[in-house]
Amino acid sequence: MTRTDNWRTRGCLAIVLLAMAWPVRAKGVEDFKLSQAIPADAMLVVQCREHAGLAFVNEQCERVWAAVEKQGFDRDFKRLLRGMIKQQDGDLDAFDAQWQQMADLLATVTWSELAAREFAFAIKLGLPMGADFVVLLMPPADQVGKNFDALGGLLKQLVSMAPPEMLALASEGEGEIAMHRVSVAGQIPPISLTLARQKDVIVIGFGSLVDQSLALLSGEAQGAGATLASTERFKLALGKLPPPQDSFFYMDFQRWFGQVRGFTQMAAAAAGASDEPTTQPTTDAVEINPAAFLPKLIDELDIFDYIASVESTAGMKTDKVEVAAVREEGK
Repeated sequence: MTRTDNWRTRGCLAIVLLAMAWPVRAKGVEDFKLSQAIPADAMLVVQCREHAGLAFVNEQCERVWAAVEKQGFDRDFKRLLRGMIKQQDGDLDAFDAQWQQMADLLATVTWSELAAREFAFAIKLGLPMGADFVVLLMPPADQVGKNFDALGGLLKQLVSMAPPEMLALASEGEGEIAMHRVSVAGQIPPISLTLARQKDVIVIGFGSLVDQSLALLSGEAQGAGATLASTERFKLALGKLPPPQDSFFYMDFQRWFGQVRGFTQMAAAAAGASDEPTTQPTTDAVEINPAAFLPKLIDELDIFDYIASVESTAGMKTDKVEVAAVREEGK
């Protein structure tokens, strides 16, 4: 072997070792713009996007949507509600007026186009609310403002129909950056639903996840580990799958069940639960507190580490690949 061959061999070996040591990447996820708006706190995420390979499927969906609209299910629903109000001697004229207002507002939203470019949903469990979620929508660029304003009008109408002083609506911003927040008056901890626009993205959420997503979209939250897609566990799971084209799904069971276990332990402690059955002093009956067995039940169900899947469509064929990692104790 010549000196040149020796150095070439060493160089190839160094490249191989470097590739083996390089962090696993979730290939294809970068094509989903909204993946950069899903906070690292999320425990479950579903994302979809539009691409040329979905043309045939979209044609069929449009046919189904048109057929559903022709059925007039809204008229049937109105007839059902009107009949119930009539039985209770309610004000039918007031109902008809409110129904027409809602129908007019609903018609201003292009529902079939709300997620025409991309859609994302994320959720996490945690205190104080129990669960937070966020929905991210990307309509066609020229319909973002129209649909956001229409959804805002619908939200304001719903607030006006609630009993006096039950709901409070706060709005801020305008144009490409705006927000509406509906909260339950006097609720501790505060409960609020957020509808916001951040340039070409419409955001609907409940709890802290929506604020984190808005911070990511605006560029206020940056750095390693800020998004779910940048976390090592997410990259490990998606890195075992082909690049997604249509959609991907990821659920971190380890974190999900960790939080559920915490909830059950709190419930058991609050109930003064003991896993030892007690016998009543005057009878032979055995009393068992169900709360005592909740943590044990969660332990039995806690099998998976994470589950991830990807989907890709080309014409009339859709491929789905899934990976489910089992915990060492779960085996």
